[in-house]
Amino acid sequence: MRIVLDTNIFISGIFWEGNFCSQIIDKWKRGRFQLVSSPKLIKELINTLRSFKISMDESLIEGWKNLIIKNSMVVYPLIAINAVKDDPEDDKFIEAAVYG
Repeated sequence: MRIVLDTNIFISGIFWEGNFCSQIIDKWKRGRFQLVSSPKLIKELINTLRSFKISMDESLIEGWKNLIIKNSMVVYPLIAINAVKDDPEDDKFIEAAVYG
């Protein structure tokens, strides 16, 4: 099974252990499903981690980036998809899902 995770899932799962989001991340780490990501999704996560209200050391942020790159299917969408009318910034998640 391949899954695209929203940035909010990562943020909640990284900073608050034991919740549903952290369980999803743990299942990904254990190989229960294949994460699909893209450069745009990785960039959004890294930027969010850097600016989040709970400070995270840059080495940990780089660790998450490297973990995602190494342990996911990174896709490079060639065609922009305009599907999320209420929040066009979320189109990148649809693009990753389609290409994954």
